[in-house]
Amino acid sequence: MKKFMMFSLLMGSLFASSIVANVEGMVCDFCARGLEKVFSKQDEVASIKVSLEKSIVEIYFKEGKALDDKTITKLILGNGISVNSIDRNDSK
Repeated sequence: MKKFMMFSLLMGSLFASSIVANVEGMVCDFCARGLEKVFSKQDEVASIKVSLEKSIVEIYFKEGKALDDKTITKLILGNGISVNSIDRNDSK
């Protein structure tokens, strides 16, 4: 848990914006790796962190880039996982 928190703080300070998606139905490591794979293919995404334990997906965007909530939801749903909420952290 401490490693996860440190990673989150570090990543949040390196990129202009990020989101945290609270998800439901992510039950195994295969689910998590599927999300990492699909989001890493997006040009806007710098990195992604998936936590099975907390049922969250953190996506960090490249400077000046982002994905809208509709696209994020579509990509997550495409992996058979439901989205409960998306919280944005837009740093300037």
